[in-house]
Amino acid sequence: MNEHTQEAAASHEVSPPRRRTWPVATALVVVIALQTLIAVISIDMLSSVRTYVTGESLYSKGQKDAQFHLAIYTQSHAEVEYQLFLRALAAPLGYRLMREELQKPHPNLAVARQALFDAGTATADIDDAIRFFQWFQGVPLMAAAIVTWTEGDRLVEEMRSLVERAHQHILARDFDAPAVHALYDAAPLLNERITQLNRKFSDQLGEASRQTRRALFGANFALAVLLALGGIQFIRRNARAQLQAEAAKRQNAVRLAELTDTVTEGVNTIDAGQRTIRELQATRALEVERARVEALGQAAAARSSFVATVSHELRSPLQSVLW
Repeated sequence: MNEHTQEAAASHEVSPPRRRTWPVATALVVVIALQTLIAVISIDMLSSVRTYVTGESLYSKGQKDAQFHLAIYTQSHAEVEYQLFLRALAAPLGYRLMREELQKPHPNLAVARQALFDAGTATADIDDAIRFFQWFQGVPLMAAAIVTWTEGDRLVEEMRSLVERAHQHILARDFDAPAVHALYDAAPLLNERITQLNRKFSDQLGEASRQTRRALFGANFALAVLLALGGIQFIRRNARAQLQAEAAKRQNAVRLAELTDTVTEGVNTIDAGQRTIRELQATRALEVERARVEALGQAAAARSSFVATVSHELRSPLQSVLW
């Protein structure tokens, strides 16, 4: 092998290996993306459940206020109490209109939004409530709560119709009309049944909230386990690569020592006429081997630093998922 060929080979051998950073970047991007997705879904779902809990409170309060004003109206026949009775039913009637619209094959979301707004729902929570209903109305627990909700709406409408019929006779001062007596007799029973349904719906909604919280915790825990397993596998693979690099470094150190001994021996035994040429070739070979060993050492050190950095970067997001 001539001098130029040896120098080209040496230049190729001493080039330090390139660090492949894209697997690490990809892993970190996937970790961040999964964490962000789970966080967004968790926040959105818990916010939606909170919206329905608030809605149940508004519904129940509206029914209680309507009952209160109806009781006064049946005694005083004051028109203001009748108007307050209708105003108190705004929340139950608004939620009913929203439910009926969203249960249609092709719902008008603008109508549903307006119904929720009229019911007293905060503007920022309206879209969450609509989305939650559309996504989970077929889930067994949510479906059972919707059945209870529907029955409560039916009773509220029955009571409103009963009051409306009696109202016409009361305006005419016909207090002995059958519709007025029907109101006196049926109103307490209807209110009691609506109260029981409100309590049942509240219990079902609470159970749905607890199951949602457990499902989200399970999803976060499963993600944490997957990330932990992936991180362990990644670290083990890089640790093996580091051990291999260190073994190669030791092997090249041995080769360097052997080459040094060979060069020394060759210099001492070559005659004077060829000594200069042999010394030059041996010196270059020695420099090439030393440069390669130094490059391998730098690569091993860089890999050690790299593995430590990756271990830290993986540990931080895992802790945020688990805790």
